[in-house]
Amino acid sequence: MTPQATVDLVTYWEGTDDFESFKDALPVLGVDGSLVGVAADTPAKGKVFAKTGTLVDTDLVNRRLLLGAKALGGYMRANGRLYVFGLYVNNGTANGISDILEINEDLGQIAAALRDDL
Repeated sequence: MTPQATVDLVTYWEGTDDFESFKDALPVLGVDGSLVGVAADTPAKGKVFAKTGTLVDTDLVNRRLLLGAKALGGYMRANGRLYVFGLYVNNGTANGISDILEINEDLGQIAAALRDDL
């Protein structure tokens, strides 16, 4: 999925009767789900509602992980408004799961910084 496709999808949900249920089902930055410990020390904690996505394969020859994609997309609340966003890292490598978790934290920090700039 491209960032634009993510933005289009989450923008679509805003216009549906099920929007609040959909948004409430998303992990919340620094609060729960796959984002429970992500950017938990930022002012964005509790104000970013987003889904993570990870596509990883194994490079057995080089004994590392191939990161096809790591994504974070959804909504952020700032200035009384709800904004949509999509962030992606593609075609990377990782030495282990800790590297993948670090990228997840990086994406959360970027989302928090974007929210702070609104």
